[in-house]
Amino acid sequence: MKKNKKAEICLVEGCKKEVHANGLCSKHNNDRSRSGDVAGVYKITLKDKIYIGMSMAGVYTRISTERSRLIENNSESVNKDLLQYFNELCDEEPQLSRKEIASKYFDYEVLFSSPRWNKADENYNTIKFEDEEEQKELTFGANISTNQEVVRRKKLLERLLLSKESLLIKYYKNLDKQNGTHICLNIKD
Repeated sequence: MKKNKKAEICLVEGCKKEVHANGLCSKHNNDRSRSGDVAGVYKITLKDKIYIGMSMAGVYTRISTERSRLIENNSESVNKDLLQYFNELCDEEPQLSRKEIASKYFDYEVLFSSPRWNKADENYNTIKFEDEEEQKELTFGANISTNQEVVRRKKLLERLLLSKESLLIKYYKNLDKQNGTHICLNIKD
């Protein structure tokens, strides 16, 4: 006769979900694997047009996701103008698959990046992490923290990224005006 094994509970304080892996529930295990990601503002280039985007964490993952969504023609979760232009490129070269069009025209660049979380001394001066493992541990703790200083730093980073994104969009919008073009896909005149 088998005994029912009592389900283990996630190690994160306050979480009541069952353990998925590494002593954590699936949500917190995913957070742990993504902790330490870099936030940033990025530029996607498709042939002669560009798209400026921003991600609060995992900027490279975000870019990869955007590429996958274009290939899948996923209209619900990708910028409408970006997808429309990608579809136009596919129509221009029907002999190529969507994946081949992405390989031919999709390029990217991170224009500004910042660690999502910082280690700081008592005066809030940033201290460099000793290694990647320390960064993962501390940033995971910050990820699930309700500490007011952590919340404040997250809001500051978001404001910084939004201001950088806005600045870059204005820059490309001005280029559009000067050259009489429409190169920036997420700008409406």
